[in-house]
Amino acid sequence: MNMPDLFGIAIKEQVRPLAPHEANSQIEVLGAGVIIPTILLSFRAYSDTHYIIESAGHNEVGWLGTVQKLEEDRYLIDRVFLFNQDVSGAHCEFDQEDIGKFYHEMLKDPVNKPILSSILFWGHLHPGNMTEPSGQDEEQMELFAHNPFFIRGIFTRPGKCVFTFFDYARGVKITDCPWQLHLEDEERKKAIAGEIREKVRAGRFNKKEAPSWQKRPNPKLITGDN
Repeated sequence: MNMPDLFGIAIKEQVRPLAPHEANSQIEVLGAGVIIPTILLSFRAYSDTHYIIESAGHNEVGWLGTVQKLEEDRYLIDRVFLFNQDVSGAHCEFDQEDIGKFYHEMLKDPVNKPILSSILFWGHLHPGNMTEPSGQDEEQMELFAHNPFFIRGIFTRPGKCVFTFFDYARGVKITDCPWQLHLEDEERKKAIAGEIREKVRAGRFNKKEAPSWQKRPNPKLITGDN
């Protein structure tokens, strides 16, 4: 399906910030002990994703990302990567040679091996406000089945995104997983806690008299009346 088009004139869609929604999670294939996972987006991944969508024009663009499994069935998408790709308003196809070059360059430094092994997320943009997967989207996920799990994200310009969790190890597919921003910056957390200890103290509030900054100003000072 192509972008909204009236009489051959493409309509530019307004890009809005991604916003979590009330998830309608479903387990399509039941398995023993299945728990619905929560998808977390680092602020960096969230920002980069928004800028990708904002810069994509009318095209359907795709990207890959790293995933870290946290406690309590939470999965953190920390970084996203763009690759060369052929796109239109209704499809995107990665340049496999470019992806191969990316892996080759990353492997030159052993420190990058954990990054490469954690690329377990595929996100892409859909036209309009449609987050339903296409037949091609479903076929694409078969290519990732050698992994224990993989996450697919479908995004729209009006700010909607739906994550589907493929648990290949147990043969389980969970659609529309709940997601949220992962705001855990330990350095900033400690800095703010330090400011709280330094600047905030317990005190008694006098209910009979409002604080000076809450007092109603003298109208004569505002109007200039004598």
